Amino acid sequence: MPTETPLQQLWDRAVGMDHTLKIKPQCFAPLQRKRVSPVPFSRHDMFLRMARREVGLFRNVPILVYRDHMTGDCRPLIQAISTKFLARETSRVQVGPSHVMTRLPVREIMRRWSTHRAIVGVTDLHIRGTRVEEIIDTKALSDFNTLICGSANLSSQEMMTLVIASPGNVTDSHSDDPDGTNHCFFGQKLWLAWDAFEGMAAGLEDVERQDVYGQASFDMARFLALRSSRWFLVSTGDTLFLPGNLTHKVLTLESYLGVGSFHVGLPSSLDSFTRWLHHGPLWSINDTKKENSDLVDEAIDVNLRIAHRARTGSEQIRRRWGYDYLHDAYRTWKRSTRSPIQRTVLAHSGFRELVEIARSGRHNNTSVSTNNSFQIRSPGWVPVGRRKDILTTQCVDGQQDGKT
Repeated sequence: MPTETPLQQLWDRAVGMDHTLKIKPQCFAPLQRKRVSPVPFSRHDMFLRMARREVGLFRNVPILVYRDHMTGDCRPLIQAISTKFLARETSRVQVGPSHVMTRLPVREIMRRWSTHRAIVGVTDLHIRGTRVEEIIDTKALSDFNTLICGSANLSSQEMMTLVIASPGNVTDSHSDDPDGTNHCFFGQKLWLAWDAFEGMAAGLEDVERQDVYGQASFDMARFLALRSSRWFLVSTGDTLFLPGNLTHKVLTLESYLGVGSFHVGLPSSLDSFTRWLHHGPLWSINDTKKENSDLVDEAIDVNLRIAHRARTGSEQIRRRWGYDYLHDAYRTWKRSTRSPIQRTVLAHSGFRELVEIARSGRHNNTSVSTNNSFQIRSPGWVPVGRRKDILTTQCVDGQQDGKT
């Protein structure tokens, strides 16, 4: 009997958690070709993948954890995080093999997770503005995020959160409004991702965009036939940058602790705003009070202000926001967006102005620095710190991140 390959062994585990991932033997070769593997991090590659709307999976992204809590053992970090939450603080959590949603005290969630007492899954335990930021510095996930330069309502869309999951936890096929980031401190997850609208046209359901009763419809043969489909493992030390147009299904293979957030980067803004202007943002679906009705206009205005400032500003400002990648973004947008949709979204005056800046902007990325010297050293944080870098603590117009 032939020995199973590592890919076949991995997929056997996945099928044990989610039967919809069952695959025919002849499909393993095309499956292997769809894999995204991690590469060493640089801001150049991060911004270039944003501009080209590609999945970015990186090693050595400088997510800063205070040295005393990062020892190679997850227990000190878990204990430190647990103590930053009051005993009465609770969070929504998936529990058990059936993924029932409930609320539990955060310390109890951490205890169950660390002792392997139950299958748990948390993806919305917000840490922005909390004491958890005393031990985790997330600037590498947010110093380019234009959302945090708007009103409190706009900046709240960042949703910087801890991600906690037990082996066997499955997150069904769904999509998010902005692009997403996920950094893994410990553990491993299997991700499958594909363009939401290409997938729906092929019969792959998305629980955020469609009325789904039970598990979202999914089929591996249809997944592999999609031009946009990709899969990857996010493991200890990896950081994922996921374009917002991608539906994704996520399976936890090993006990997982990480941090995640949503963002709009200047190089990804054309795609995000096109999707929101044409299809409507997901945040508006259940917004009966119309509290978020002006957020798209505000987000476009914020990106315009940043683009104008970066266009005439210093190299440091351009590098922070990825301005020099806007022309790459324009070329991707022009090539991949159908003409009728282009005409529809260009009716928005602010977006039309942003597209014009991108069309005429600098586009010779061979002149862009590809090193990480944007960071400065600061004792006590690993691997590096940027606590005194004014461009990572203030928005382009001099306002504090996330404040008006």
